[in-house]
Amino acid sequence: MTKRDQMRAIVSTCLLVCAAVGLAEDFYTNGSGGDILQWDGQTGDLKRKFVVGSHSGMTGPQQGFFGGARKDMYFCCGSSRKLYIFDGVSGHSLKVISSNEFSQPFGFAMGPDGFLYVTNHFGNRVMKFDAGTGSFLGDFVTGGYGGLNDSRGLAFDPQGNLLVGCTWSDSVKIYNSVGTFLGNKYKASGMGEPGFISVEPNGKLYVPDYTAAKTFMFDVASGVFEGVAVDSGSTPADRPSAQDIGANGNLFVVDRQIHQVLEFHPTNGQFISFFASGDGMSVADFGMFGPTANTTTATSTSVKIGAVVGGSPTSMGAADDEYYRIRAATVANNQIPPVRLEIENTLSAVPSEFRYVLESAVNATPVQLKVELFNVHTQTWDVKHQANALTSDYRIQVGRGDSVEDYFDTVTMKVRMRLNWRAPGITTAFPWIVRLDELKFHWRP
Repeated sequence: MTKRDQMRAIVSTCLLVCAAVGLAEDFYTNGSGGDILQWDGQTGDLKRKFVVGSHSGMTGPQQGFFGGARKDMYFCCGSSRKLYIFDGVSGHSLKVISSNEFSQPFGFAMGPDGFLYVTNHFGNRVMKFDAGTGSFLGDFVTGGYGGLNDSRGLAFDPQGNLLVGCTWSDSVKIYNSVGTFLGNKYKASGMGEPGFISVEPNGKLYVPDYTAAKTFMFDVASGVFEGVAVDSGSTPADRPSAQDIGANGNLFVVDRQIHQVLEFHPTNGQFISFFASGDGMSVADFGMFGPTANTTTATSTSVKIGAVVGGSPTSMGAADDEYYRIRAATVANNQIPPVRLEIENTLSAVPSEFRYVLESAVNATPVQLKVELFNVHTQTWDVKHQANALTSDYRIQVGRGDSVEDYFDTVTMKVRMRLNWRAPGITTAFPWIVRLDELKFHWRP
């Protein structure tokens, strides 16, 4: 067996074990400033801002989900009137969908067919979009059909029917796979403002109601009302607004009034614990579990060509305008990069996926950036990105879609990256300077 076959076998075995036990999950909530916050799925501790609103342009995220083949993150944003798709490992922005059909996107879900379904706050229809192209495909539910009015949360049941929660309604409406109205299947006394509904793996439909200050629970198959899962009158909850089932089978509830995530027994309404809280949750009204994604700074950063003129590798720990500055060296010809850095990341476990995200800029043009990953099998550097660098801070991502087997060394537990900047001709300034604001390595166990 060759070394490559041995390494492939090790990585494949680790990935099969992960698939057998299931991916670990963290909890994600919307936060202030358009941020999406990631909370440790076991401890409830804040891990990081998974999405930074100022980087993406998102200002008021509403309902979201993880979906697609790569388990990417999708969110709709009412205030910016757009849909956003983020890399599910790094939080890097992948696509923004704009449409004249949007007035204030609020409810958002991916159907069994892979299309996106969206409602407008204060709207009375459900729109359908292509997730890949962002194209508007028409109304899935036309205006007011079935009594649809001020539609909010969306969810699909196991049979592929669409469930819609509407403000000022005592029920959740149900439509089949072609948009035919099937009735107000889920009704309960006291329900008057269904919000971010969710269909959970335990066979329950949970309906948080802001006016009633309760979360109602139904058998999703029969529509039978089975009781109140969260009651503000007898628990610390005040205004439950969204929920999801955790790996331990309990119900985790976002409360938009007390700005916390609370843990409950999934069916009898028993309060268990305060799970997560913090200043970043001051506007949180939505939350969900999703695959764990870890992030680290570089284990090792080595300047191979060029001279450090400001900052240090620790300056790349956050996008905060504290720059690591490298001045271009004088080289023999323009085929040699005047600035070269080599980056290493040592991991504690075999990753199933990984990404590098870099925010940088140069102070002259034209300068080209080439990003390479070290192939552990061929022992060569593979080019993953090559384009003109910009004079203002910009972000790139590499690693998405790349084989872990090619770039993760199972002996050293390392991934290696090389950054090269060179000027193909006469530049507007010399010696020019590269400034690196942030460099992060993201990976999914």
